[in-house]
Order: sequence, then structure tokens, then C-alpha cells
Amino acid sequence: DRTAKRIVRRDIGLLARKRWERQGREGERNGDGLYIRDDDDLRTFLESLSDEPVAAGSIAQVYRGTLPGFGPVAVKVQRPGIRRTVEKDATLFHSFATWIERFQWGPVRPP
Repeated sequence: DRTAKRIVRRDIGLLARKRWERQGREGERNGDGLYIRDDDDLRTFLESLSDEPVAAGSIAQVYRGTLPGFGPVAVKVQRPGIRRTVEKDATLFHSFATWIERFQWGPVRPP
């Protein structure tokens, strides 16, 4: 879907910029493939990306992709904003566990 491709373009662009900087290159970056604006730019790094996910969960979706000169790969796209959601859930679970620990529990009997 569009959101997944936008995220993949952004993240691959960030990786390409980091690689460029590690190599100590300077100068003009327009036209060097570091800014991935559309599907044509994306094909430089990823020949294809399925339109629909092949698997999905609460944290991410997985798409089929093809790397140039390598072959088929799975591309996992983390859902936008999921990190904050997971952090809030973990805080909530911790608070609940702390509250539960206050109780004195008797022996547990089988049903």
C-alpha cells in the first residue's frame, strides 16, 4: 500500500545517506540516488515490492520484494507510531503487575 512504500522509500533513503556519509563523500546530493521520492527511485534499491502484504501482525506487515542482483526478499514494514503504542502498553502492564502484587493470594485450586 502507499503508506508501506512511503516508509520503505524513507528508510532506504536514510540508509543510503548513512552509507554515503560513512564513505566520507561530500558535495551535491541531488541526482545521486540518495533521495528516494517515487517508485522509480525506489527501484534502484528494490526492484519490486508487492502492493498487498503477505503477512500482517499487530506490529508490522511483511511484503514480497526483489533486490537487484540478489533475488526475492521479505520486506518487513513496522506500523507507523507502533513504538509509542508498545511503550504505553508496557507501562500499563507494569502498572497492572505492580497493583496485582499488592494482593495476598491463597493457594490456587484446580478447576
